[in-house]
Amino acid sequence: MLFQDNSPHRRSVMRALSLFTAWGGLIFCVLNIMRGLHGLAAIEFLAAMAAVFSYYRMATTQRLLAWSVGFILCFYTIMMIALLVPNTSPTIFVWVFLLPLISYLTLGSHLGLRFTAVYVFFAAVAFYIRVEMEIGILTLSSAFNVVLCGSLIWVFSHLYEVNRERSQQALMKMASQDSLTGLNNRLRLTEIFQREVQVAKRNDIALSLLLIDVDHFKEVNDRYGHILGDRVLQGLADLIRSHSRQTDYGFRVGGEEFCLILSGADLNSASNVAETLRQSIDSESFEQDGESVYVTVSIGVAEYGNDGRDLDSLYRVADKRLYGAKTSGRNRVVKEGFNHAVDIRSVSASI
Repeated sequence: MLFQDNSPHRRSVMRALSLFTAWGGLIFCVLNIMRGLHGLAAIEFLAAMAAVFSYYRMATTQRLLAWSVGFILCFYTIMMIALLVPNTSPTIFVWVFLLPLISYLTLGSHLGLRFTAVYVFFAAVAFYIRVEMEIGILTLSSAFNVVLCGSLIWVFSHLYEVNRERSQQALMKMASQDSLTGLNNRLRLTEIFQREVQVAKRNDIALSLLLIDVDHFKEVNDRYGHILGDRVLQGLADLIRSHSRQTDYGFRVGGEEFCLILSGADLNSASNVAETLRQSIDSESFEQDGESVYVTVSIGVAEYGNDGRDLDSLYRVADKRLYGAKTSGRNRVVKEGFNHAVDIRSVSASI
């Protein structure tokens, strides 16, 4: 999301750029004072001081992209001013070749492309004006060399960043998603739960957790084989998704154990969702190569606040209620007590 990209590599790049800008600004400030360019020297001194502040701020800010955008805007604007100031060295234009590299490394592929396009255009105009004013005629071969070199750097920077982002997204997906069912894996449970707790507190809404376990799943694997067993798990994941709203999150937390976080659902509402899901699974047939099997699930329900104020305690309560569902006959939902099973299949008539 925009203004929330806090990736470590971009943070380190921005801090390095801030430090480089601080030292470079001070050096060029002194050089331009010696050359009589006092206005540009003052701008560079202010930029150096801002870069020092940015260096320390970048280490802790949670709005890294916002700070990066602001820093890059100032850095590039000062560069464009320096390009147009008369009597600066013509070699100052070599800095333009850094625009694509800096843009993509600090802002990513989308913003990097936009910033590069805008400021490379301004730099090209400044280059043309300076050459016409100080040299007179820009030869075709000179222009071609500059354009070709700049274009290659831009293209390579863009391709590198696009492929890096794709690889990063693929790795993040592998790390956070169960490969068999496509649901979130257990590693993401803590992260998402903590985030949804904050949402629930901020909006003063309920939050509940369902723990779902397949009854006698070992017998399914032993009788029909692991291929059909995997098909059952995939089908259950599909049913969990179909009974989830956009604000709900499904997880596979064990071999045949699933979890569902329900935002905005109190204990009774969550139990109704659980019962509807239980009935759907109870009536579903899972097939593979002509073999078909029916399974049932037991579900434990717990509500944030009343049953626990952290994930461990809430999960423990839901797990005990799941155990209560198992010991009292399976294929049912338990929403009260630790060991006493409350069969709420009768609530289906009111759903």
